Amino acid sequence: MVVKTPHLTRRRFLIATGALAAVACTPTSPGGGTQPSASAGKAKYGGTVTMALENDVINFDPLKSNAFVDRNVHYQIYDSLVRVDETQKIIPWLATKWDISSDGKTVTFTLRDDVTFHDGTKFDAANVKWNIERYQKTTGSARTGELASVASVDAPNATTAVFNLKAPFSPLLANLIDRAGMMVSQKAYDAIGNPDDFTRKAFKAGSGPFMLT
Repeated sequence: MVVKTPHLTRRRFLIATGALAAVACTPTSPGGGTQPSASAGKAKYGGTVTMALENDVINFDPLKSNAFVDRNVHYQIYDSLVRVDETQKIIPWLATKWDISSDGKTVTFTLRDDVTFHDGTKFDAANVKWNIERYQKTTGSARTGELASVASVDAPNATTAVFNLKAPFSPLLANLIDRAGMMVSQKAYDAIGNPDDFTRKAFKAGSGPFMLT
């Protein structure tokens, strides 16, 4: 079960303070939980984060985003399939592990089964398939190039997503760290239905540590 997340409004997010550095230094697990350490106390719900950004956010939908400033917000709202640690090593996130076939053309992700989007819907392999296909097929998507190596995605069960590649492509995992690997709630998107509107109204669409409302 994902922990409840505090609310994040556009106005609150864009007001300037020095809190960004503190947020950047605090690793969080998918669904908004803080990764425990030996000396860490019990995580507490609530509070407000206020960040200083160099520009206004342009797109809240990872599909349309091509501005660096957007990513500062996206990483607070959304979880991606994989992330990087402080040593730049790719680590599990929404995916707990991955296996690459001997010919390099199939990447099989095992997914977490305990992640819930802010709108209450459950994250699963069908959602991964839907997100990747949306990024690939939607007119105006900024993610098509990053996912050009992917021929199709299969979801044989709720916790397995299989990426079938056109040819071996070692940078795929690196691409899935960023916006091409960020998972959006299909229910939240369908409630808006138009990518041009959704990118300004991506309310409760993520599973990250903060909720856009």
